[in-house]
Amino acid sequence: FGGVRRTAHGWPDGSAVGNRMLKKRKIGKRIVVLGKPKKICYRVVDKVVVDADRTLLRYYRLDGPPRLGIVVCSGKRTGPGQWSKRTVWFAKPSA
Repeated sequence: FGGVRRTAHGWPDGSAVGNRMLKKRKIGKRIVVLGKPKKICYRVVDKVVVDADRTLLRYYRLDGPPRLGIVVCSGKRTGPGQWSKRTVWFAKPSA
């Protein structure tokens, strides 16, 4: 089946979904993805922080077991849309 990739933005004022994820999303927590006509529940199994100029190939893989990857810009904001890090959560389907 492969993977589903998503992004969540982080804003300097801390009000975006990505900011909330950086504060609260931990390994073992549930993520619910709502779609039509159903929802899919995932459980976070890994969290990785990398330098913004590094490519995390694992995030881009389409083969393998079903999984969800969500990336958020993180670290230090160096300018509009520019951050020093990327935080990626990986999750697998759960009940």
